[in-house]
Amino acid sequence: MLKLLADLGLKLTGWTVRPMVNVPEKCIIIGYPHTSNWDFIVVQAVAFHFGIKLNWLGKKQLFPFPFAGLMRWLGGISVDRSAPQGLVQQVANAIRDSREPVRLIVPPEGTRSKVEHWKSGFYRIALAAGVPIQVAEINFEKKYVGFGTTVHLTGDVTRDMDMIRAAIRDNRGKFHENASPVRLREEDEKKA
Repeated sequence: MLKLLADLGLKLTGWTVRPMVNVPEKCIIIGYPHTSNWDFIVVQAVAFHFGIKLNWLGKKQLFPFPFAGLMRWLGGISVDRSAPQGLVQQVANAIRDSREPVRLIVPPEGTRSKVEHWKSGFYRIALAAGVPIQVAEINFEKKYVGFGTTVHLTGDVTRDMDMIRAAIRDNRGKFHENASPVRLREEDEKKA
């Protein structure tokens, strides 16, 4: 039913779904640029189209009894945001320990506004969990969406980010003027 609704919505709004690629069962999916709430809706629709469940992070307060089961069914992963230093390890452990697929979608900018650097949490979680990064394709100008390139991290932040930059070079946000530079603060620190 979700597939039918997603397909109808994508067709009525003029979106083309790119051919399916082999999305790893455990990965971090990055969506760039995150300039609108429509970004997640369109990527979620393509996930329904392919029968893929996406996961997302939510503060533990969003998972109260009796709604915790529903939130997990919707893809939520509960995290304790009061311990930010341990957040990366919490999420990496949840991914590694899961018996089910975990395809965690993360907007690396952390906001819909333009920022100077991406937040590095997606990268650090992927390294700690030993999972690849799946780069979502989204182009609001040409109206196509899909799951593009899988990037297997090397641990060399500049080399890894160069692979990510190449994979998203054609992505265009709804409000592309708000797209942030594709750069981690760690890259600048590495040069210094």
